[in-house]
Amino acid sequence: MTEIRFTIPIQPPAKTFQDKGIGISKSGKRYLYDRADLAEEKEKLKAWFSHFRPEQPLKAPVGMSLGFLYKETDRHHAMTWKTTKPDCDNLAKTITDILQELGFFKDDKDIAELYVAKGFDEVPSIEVKLVELEEVMAAI
Repeated sequence: MTEIRFTIPIQPPAKTFQDKGIGISKSGKRYLYDRADLAEEKEKLKAWFSHFRPEQPLKAPVGMSLGFLYKETDRHHAMTWKTTKPDCDNLAKTITDILQELGFFKDDKDIAELYVAKGFDEVPSIEVKLVELEEVMAAI
């Protein structure tokens, strides 16, 4: 069972996939695009994640755990949950898209198990764990 695990010392994203812009082409069709601040944030994350890219994509089914620790503030102390934006599902989608683009797995449909947590800590970071799962589920 192959496992990839890494932690990067970076403030987690404040912008997510949900922050995309909507444009209208000359033919009148709508399309999504990355706003400048989202594109910049994604490029920064790609640079960090690329250091941990596997030689071959993980085989499906894949389990993924994501931890987002934001820098503590006067109002939000270390080791407390973050219950404000961005939403866990939007954070997960942003990171999943980047990991897929970098070749950690072939397609985000390969992710059969997902755990996402967000909180505050003294040192901000993003924790990623990917694992090839057994074909048979133990239990839900």
